[in-house]
Amino acid sequence: MAVTHWRKTYLLGMKQWINVAAGLPQLARASSLMPKNRNPKDYRASGFNEYGDETQHWALESSGPGSAVAIKGTFNEQFGKHFIRKIRTIQKTCSVFVIPPIYVEKAYNKNKKKVVEVEEFLQEEGCPFIVAPEAHVLKDEYAYDTNYHMNRQGVNKYTAFIIEELKPLLKDKGGSLE
Repeated sequence: MAVTHWRKTYLLGMKQWINVAAGLPQLARASSLMPKNRNPKDYRASGFNEYGDETQHWALESSGPGSAVAIKGTFNEQFGKHFIRKIRTIQKTCSVFVIPPIYVEKAYNKNKKKVVEVEEFLQEEGCPFIVAPEAHVLKDEYAYDTNYHMNRQGVNKYTAFIIEELKPLLKDKGGSLE
């Protein structure tokens, strides 16, 4: 909401308002409820494309993935079960494919145990990833500024992966990516 300068508040439902309200103290601590947008890397509403992707950084120089940070905490099985229930509800009306996220090598290697834990949980619940998570690991050079925020070349590679992975699944369902 702050990125859009609070112009889209009419789109929020009650649950979303609750989430926004819960985040207000954090925004206030950040010194302002309205971003100053003085840095070209700052988020702006104009930096998002029609699909909701933040794309303004694609023209900026990449700073790389930074240091790989280990995922803290333990797997939240309660949330995992909730996620599976939601997927099964949605599957009654459409096809649902679970796609692993993008990783750069440094982050994947540091967090492989956690990734495998999620992969095994989904497999046991009968809702596996469509490909193994390591299929979405890119060289560190494709990172823009974090372990999961890709530069333009990284986004292009990940998009190509997803298209190729979905083609046979959609063909089986009578759909296409054309």
